[in-house]
Amino acid sequence: MSYSITLKDFLIVYFRSFLYQNLLNDKYFQNFGFLFSLYPIVEKFNRSKKAVKIFMVKNFEYFNTNPYLASFVFGVAIKLIEEENEDKLKKFKFDMMSPLAALGDAISWGILRSFLVLISVIFIFFEYYTGVLIFFIIYNLILNVFFRFFGLIIGYKNGLNVIFKIAGMDLQNKIAMIKKIGLIMWGATVFSLLQNQYKIIDFSFQNISINQLFSILILTFLAFFLYKLNKLVIPMVTYLIYLVIIILISI
Repeated sequence: MSYSITLKDFLIVYFRSFLYQNLLNDKYFQNFGFLFSLYPIVEKFNRSKKAVKIFMVKNFEYFNTNPYLASFVFGVAIKLIEEENEDKLKKFKFDMMSPLAALGDAISWGILRSFLVLISVIFIFFEYYTGVLIFFIIYNLILNVFFRFFGLIIGYKNGLNVIFKIAGMDLQNKIAMIKKIGLIMWGATVFSLLQNQYKIIDFSFQNISINQLFSILILTFLAFFLYKLNKLVIPMVTYLIYLVIIILISI
């Protein structure tokens, strides 16, 4: 009797991946989550309990990557299990987990989370308090829907060549672009705060004074300085500087 992967199989692995880090441990990290997510596929394609046990023992090893991008590895693993080519899985896991961890952490924790929080804050600043939902909805749509599910599909379709597919997405340039957009939005928010809320800057193109021009130049220099500082020292230092500036403006 021959078996093939169905949509139901993908959905089972998808929903199991939400429990991927429940058994995180300090020795093998995410190995339990990896095996738990793929267990139904392993059981489906291995003809005996002994074969299932051999697979589980062989893959009971260190594995640690970003929980959202781990689905790319799951997709490739499903493909290799279906093709009875499981011997290549161990090396693939080892080669992919570090690059996916670095890329996934940059996307999820470093860029997407802070960028969406900034957008929510801007909406709240203009008294659109439902803006807080932007973070929860978009963050989960991108990470939990797109990367968790479509990562499975992309990994399965491309197999061991999924690395070329990920490279073709040009995610690093997209991350850099979001950083620049976030910096512009941060500057525009601070400017609006100074001009409208606290009346520190009374800006008009028709009648601009030397003091107003000087204030704008100071803000531009400050934004550039913080941007450079963030690249030279740990980000926590710049976050503290942001906090001090906001407190001083609020006094």
